[in-house]
Amino acid sequence: MTSVHGRLLPFRQPNEVPTYAIKDTEPLVPKVVVKSVTDGGSPAVGPDLEAVELRSIYPNLEENTSLLGQALALLESAISHLREALAKRAASEFVEADDELLHVRVKLRKLFALRQLGNGFAALVNALYFCIANESDEPFEEAQLRLLLRNLTQLSRQPFPSFEEALSSIEALEEIGFQVEPSILELLVP
Repeated sequence: MTSVHGRLLPFRQPNEVPTYAIKDTEPLVPKVVVKSVTDGGSPAVGPDLEAVELRSIYPNLEENTSLLGQALALLESAISHLREALAKRAASEFVEADDELLHVRVKLRKLFALRQLGNGFAALVNALYFCIANESDEPFEEAQLRLLLRNLTQLSRQPFPSFEEALSSIEALEEIGFQVEPSILELLVP
């Protein structure tokens, strides 16, 4: 620690964890907060790690104007509509479920406008959008809706996926029967 005019300033060497002393108490070391998500979609927290939900960092998403704040608010809304679609489908209310999916589709278009958040974010949002946009006349299967929900939830917890992580999620969407690219591409590319 370095003292300037009686105030303690943090000073650290390269590769050293910064410490801050307050009067004569023990030094406080900033806690490392890490959150990863397992395949099941639940947070995986190690013995010395604490999980922090992004909502606790951005409590007023509705008023947040940052790109990340806007994305999180849109993701939260899309997840809510998708859960409603699942509930409506379970109640055999297919028209109402489809209506909820239209709301999700609108949110995904708005999310794609925030593609500056990263290539992985843009690729996954684009694929999720076309999953719904290329919808056939048949209602989605429950497993398909659950996979959409899992991807949106994962994106809300980890809004900066790498491009490789996004491709892995996109492959899973294709495997379950979604068309993740614009249908016009089939006409353009033989």
